[in-house]
Amino acid sequence: MSSKKYKIIIAVLVLIIILLSIRVIFDSKFDDFDRFVKTRQNYEGGTDKFDKDFQGLMDWEKEYRQAHPDASDEDVDKAFKAAWGK
Repeated sequence: MSSKKYKIIIAVLVLIIILLSIRVIFDSKFDDFDRFVKTRQNYEGGTDKFDKDFQGLMDWEKEYRQAHPDASDEDVDKAFKAAWGK
């Protein structure tokens, strides 16, 4: 085989590896989004209640981060669990 064929084969293999890596990385994101949609659809009280409760959680996190600007995600998670007993 010529050197040009080897380069093409290597380029195709690299492209396949890159595409598979992207799929692995984003697959969990799609799973998370799918879980979010299913949770919203099956939420006790309906989707409007879910949206209202979710917005309340977002507001709580925003206020907590404003009051504690140096808090890490782990700190916010611990504070949430302490406040809501989850």
